[in-house]
Amino acid sequence: MSWANEVKDEIELKSPDGNVFNAKWRKDSRTSEKKLGIFSIPKFDGDIVQDMGIKSTLYPLTIYFDGMFHHFFANRFQQALKERGQWEVVHPVEGALILQPVRFTENIDTVDENVTEFQTEWIEPANVERLISPDELASSILSTALILIEDCAAILKQVRAESYALINATITILNRIGGAMNSIIQELTATNALLYESYQDAKAAFNSALANYGIGDDTDDIAESQTNMATIPTEVSNDFSTRYSYYERLSETIFEFVPDTITDEDYNTIVGLEFGVTLSLLAVAEIIATSEFNSRSEVISAIENLTTILNNSIATVEEIQDNFSGLRIDQQYYSNTQTYTTLINLYTLCFRFLIQQFFDLKVEKKIILKNSRSPLEITVTEYGSLGLNDENYDLFLESNELTGNEILLLPIGKEVVIYV
Repeated sequence: MSWANEVKDEIELKSPDGNVFNAKWRKDSRTSEKKLGIFSIPKFDGDIVQDMGIKSTLYPLTIYFDGMFHHFFANRFQQALKERGQWEVVHPVEGALILQPVRFTENIDTVDENVTEFQTEWIEPANVERLISPDELASSILSTALILIEDCAAILKQVRAESYALINATITILNRIGGAMNSIIQELTATNALLYESYQDAKAAFNSALANYGIGDDTDDIAESQTNMATIPTEVSNDFSTRYSYYERLSETIFEFVPDTITDEDYNTIVGLEFGVTLSLLAVAEIIATSEFNSRSEVISAIENLTTILNNSIATVEEIQDNFSGLRIDQQYYSNTQTYTTLINLYTLCFRFLIQQFFDLKVEKKIILKNSRSPLEITVTEYGSLGLNDENYDLFLESNELTGNEILLLPIGKEVVIYV
């Protein structure tokens, strides 16, 4: 049987830069392997095995370019393999796949003319990233935030409620967090009657739930109402820096409630602290998803703020956890693992959203005027026109915060910002 008869199907491969190749394909295999944690304990026969999921699937693919110009296509394919990123592969059997090339060998056979063989190995990455719009990313942030809300409620379920002293410790810390919200973020709702009313309703529900909390009661109503208190003020605007500053203050204030001792009652205090701080981090993520950024410098500032508040919060919670490490195992404090995982996933989406915003925004250019010039003339000169419905002119006025006589004429030495 000839080589041409053996190869029945074609495989299509699209490189990260969009170069498409159609090659002959005969057969291949794919290999998967489990991730196992294997623990050998002294004085214990055998090993303890923990199944930790599956590793990425490996695809060793042997493909062929044939015909009069096989060497030309093979050379193009060899060059395309140098591109960074993942390939879209339409496999004859498996269908559409996203694969990352690992290694590849070109075999040039002078005996079997008009054929170039490539032996390649690919891995199917777990972090398959497809291009999605900022709106889709924002939607993903808000969807993940809903999951984190459920995880926050799970944090509060860790409080111990076997005695009135423990109950009182929980009520005290949640009251203090509620008071911090009332004195800090409630102010954001002052300019919006509907949000103000919604916040007051949430506060009333929280106070009622806390007043009725006792031995044997769950914390669901408390968690729901205080979550509403934390998130309602985020809806007041699409400005990032103002809203973020309020929640940064809230987080800092909550961490001021960290106890100096490590009693049973302090355990409940720490649970409440982690609950409150996680709510603050949740609100910051929602602020990211609903913010409108006008310049790359604003995005960079947001990334720095996001990094700071997340790292500081995690570091402080870990430090608190260490304080309890010397106690008996049943008295030690452990941060909620599932909540941490969801929080990291949420902030990963936030960073992706900000990075995409960064590249979508125009570059900021600053000009120092050498002569007195009118904003109208500068807009036409720098942007080419006033824009549809004067949008370029409005952008220039707003981005430079021009008011009064400055709208008519800008003085010599004035620094203005242009987006190009």
